[in-house]
Amino acid sequence: MQGMNKGQGFVGDFGTPEQEILEHNSESLDWESCMTMNDTWGFKKNDHNWKSAETLIHNLIDIASKGGNYLLNVGPTAEGLIPGASVERLAEMGKWMEVNSEAIYGSMMWDHYKEGEKIRYIANRNGDIYVASLEWPGSSFQCKYITPNKNSAIRLLGHNENLSWKVDHENGLTIQLPESLQQESNRPCMYAYVFKMQGVPASVATSPIISVRDKQNVETEIFSDEIEVELIPGQENTRILYSLDGSEPNESSQTYSEPIKINKTTVLKAITSKDGYINSPTAKIHLNKAAFNNINLSSMYNQKYSAGGTLGLLDGQHGSTKFTDGKWQGFEGVDFEAVIDMGQKKDIKIIKTGFLQDLGPWIFPPILIEFAVSDDGKNYETVASFQQETPKEQSSAKRLAYEKKLSDQRARYVKVFAKNIGTCPPWHSGSGGKAWLFVDEISIN
Repeated sequence: MQGMNKGQGFVGDFGTPEQEILEHNSESLDWESCMTMNDTWGFKKNDHNWKSAETLIHNLIDIASKGGNYLLNVGPTAEGLIPGASVERLAEMGKWMEVNSEAIYGSMMWDHYKEGEKIRYIANRNGDIYVASLEWPGSSFQCKYITPNKNSAIRLLGHNENLSWKVDHENGLTIQLPESLQQESNRPCMYAYVFKMQGVPASVATSPIISVRDKQNVETEIFSDEIEVELIPGQENTRILYSLDGSEPNESSQTYSEPIKINKTTVLKAITSKDGYINSPTAKIHLNKAAFNNINLSSMYNQKYSAGGTLGLLDGQHGSTKFTDGKWQGFEGVDFEAVIDMGQKKDIKIIKTGFLQDLGPWIFPPILIEFAVSDDGKNYETVASFQQETPKEQSSAKRLAYEKKLSDQRARYVKVFAKNIGTCPPWHSGSGGKAWLFVDEISIN
């Protein structure tokens, strides 16, 4: 990672990665993440792609859990004023720190720093452990990697009462939260919630490895007809328990014995059970069945934004307004054209597609979208055309949907074309740079 190349003449005794957070701690040197609040270090009047207060606070917790510092940049205006959007976010961070600062200042890494995507562990030199939930947990909070000391008091920072808790083989630590806190206005803070306790690392089984098509522990896999999933134990003398309906596996779930064949869109979850250990955290994969198995692209998507691969546009999954959610295919500076071969002539009643508009990271809507159909894959008839006005100022991110209902239309091939604006317009902070097209799905009914 840039800024962490000790011994190669780039850093001294302190790592300073920019716009990135380490995946895990650095054993070789201290470090801090230097990051902007929007997309630019200096002030740019057209850069309104601000990170939310929630994202900034989650970054702070993530960095602290890995033993780093958070260097947050503010770009003042030409008059030396801090932009209002920065002030608002800094104020929100200040409110959160008023409640939770003891988990951040003077903190250090613990034996574990992460459990899934929503839990982080932080320690201090007094033996206190802070377990941060990056979302409101509801009526109870569960985590697996810590066993509180006997008779240990557990407290939610900002809430004065000790909380009741228990530890069991299946769920690990469960902390009960009072009914009064279920009302959002009664909670001590927003965005993330920190539990303070003293304890030791728990003995937790290792999560199973999910293997599909020689790939291991991927979040999503797309298939056309059938796919085989193998669950590999991470330890000896264990049982793997799994579910296929998206529910959390438990001791009464199916026991894995042989590769599982999947022929429909499925959320597979699996845990490891081992005597004398707390059940492992859940391993999970989304297996999305594509409507068709043959799509050809005129230009290849950027590998960072692949939506799961070639069939990613046919898996029935719409993207959110976050371009990094894994459901968008991104094309830089080029037009988009996709041809879907349905295998045989079929009645077509509706064609739909979706594009992202998120101007901060240079993602513009196409200026022209066309749907066309063909019997032979060579001669096409245009059945729909949409003109899209290019934005003239910054706006919130949104998904733009285009659809055409058809009658008495039969074809084997469907083509979707979208014209890229090419370069960012003069008013934009990226003026002259290559604009992106982001597309999430092509649906043919």
